[in-house]
Amino acid sequence: GQFQDRSASRRILCLLEDPEHQVRLSAALALAECLKDGTVIPDVEKLLESPRPQVRRAALSTLAGFVSKPSARKIAKLLEDPDTETRGLAAAVFGGLGTRADVPRLARLLEDPSSAVQGSALMGFRALTGQGFPKVEDARQWWREHRHDTEFRFQE
Repeated sequence: GQFQDRSASRRILCLLEDPEHQVRLSAALALAECLKDGTVIPDVEKLLESPRPQVRRAALSTLAGFVSKPSARKIAKLLEDPDTETRGLAAAVFGGLGTRADVPRLARLLEDPSSAVQGSALMGFRALTGQGFPKVEDARQWWREHRHDTEFRFQE
C-alpha cells in the first residue's frame, strides 16, 4: 500500500522510464498499489509530459483507476498526442473520467486515422454519452445530430 519512504516511490517512478517494456509494466503495477494513498500521483502525472511515448503510456496505465479531475485535464492533452498508442490509451482512460462537456474531445478521435484510436475513442464516447453505439460510424452520426446541444459546449 503506502510508501513509508518517499525516495522508494521515486526510485520506482524512475523505472517507468526504463527502455524494457517488462520493467515499465512491473513499475506501473507496483505504483498502482501505492496510488491508493495519493502520495505519488503528482509524480506520476509529471511523467505524462515525458518526451518518450512509452513513458507517457506507462504513466497513463498507472493512473487509470486513480485519476482526479486535475489529472483528467492533463490526460486530455494526450488525446492529441503524436503517438498513436498513447492517443488510444488516453481516449480509453479519459472516457472513464470526463464529463458530458468533454464529449467533443473524444468526438474528434472518432475521425482519427488509426482505427485502433477510433475504437478506443468509441469506448470512451459510449461511457461519456451513455449511448451503446455498436460501431464508430453510429457514434459519428449521433455526434453530427447532437454536437450543438448545450450540454456539450466547452472551449473547443
